[in-house]
Amino acid sequence: MSTYNIPTIDFSDFSNRYATVAEQIFDACKNIGFFHIINYETPSILQVEQAFDLSKQFFELPTEEKIKFKQDSNQKKIEGYMEIYSQRFDPKNQKKGDFKENFDMETLTDTKNIEHFPKLFQNHRSDLQAFSKGMHETALRVLELLTFALKLPPNDKTGANDWLSSSHAYDGKGSTSVLRFLRYPNRTPEDEEDGSDNADSEIILAGQHTDFIMITLLYQNAPGLQVRVSDDSWLTVPVVNNAILVNLGGMFSYFTNGLFKSAMHRVIDMPDQRNRMDRYSIGYFVYPETGTMITNMPSPLIPCERPNFKEVPKDIKITTSNEYLDYRHQRSLAAKQSSNTNGEYDVI
Repeated sequence: MSTYNIPTIDFSDFSNRYATVAEQIFDACKNIGFFHIINYETPSILQVEQAFDLSKQFFELPTEEKIKFKQDSNQKKIEGYMEIYSQRFDPKNQKKGDFKENFDMETLTDTKNIEHFPKLFQNHRSDLQAFSKGMHETALRVLELLTFALKLPPNDKTGANDWLSSSHAYDGKGSTSVLRFLRYPNRTPEDEEDGSDNADSEIILAGQHTDFIMITLLYQNAPGLQVRVSDDSWLTVPVVNNAILVNLGGMFSYFTNGLFKSAMHRVIDMPDQRNRMDRYSIGYFVYPETGTMITNMPSPLIPCERPNFKEVPKDIKITTSNEYLDYRHQRSLAAKQSSNTNGEYDVI
């Protein structure tokens, strides 16, 4: 039985517990790379419910309608619809690809043109923007606390712990977030099973991977997400009501020379959920502004030498956020993978 758990960190009475909360987040980032936040300020519960409702309305559209908004993998933009099997995060253990579909929206600034979005989303622009801004505000709070815990230099003029958050402004240079609606449809007997060949005959809905941004904020409506805690052990992440699940991405691990853990995780078809309902989740992926340097962070706690990350080998020269993002996004696309590859591929 695993002794690991996903910590739950309480943001209530935040101003009077600043150092304590920062330490709790720091420990979670070093040990497992996942934690729940409860009693946060934004977004509101009503906004979360509305976002799930919009997601459900979109994914219930006919496939021929959704495909009109298909994401163009040749553009350096993470936006639009991706159909089932578009990505294959674990080619070694998946026959065809990930049994999920998603719709991505880069940062919804006031001036953003969304005429290429479905009418459903265009009609609810203000709601989607308010929801994503609420998620972003909580993400910035996490980055502020980690700036303090990493002993990074405070702002010379204001004394604020904004060394990390200052390069993640919501309307900064280039997109600093992606809002992703996901659906894992209920499988039918006709659906090809893309699970691994282990004794448990698990059906893999999203293959094992690490996220490749700085941090991910996630809501999920059903269990199925698992975190790998050892070579042969997976921990199922519980669904905590009114909580945000935070996950450290590979970019943050790269930036801290491996001090922070970017945990391998996957989504499986849970036996007790099978044939009951579609699984929905909402992810909010946060990364620095375009061109942000992700090397040489001035923290006294960071190891001097960068390890040989599986996701980014040492012989690959990457110094900026967009280089990292482009490299890993291209490796995640099933259409660009060799059928006999031994590599592990990635997801935002």
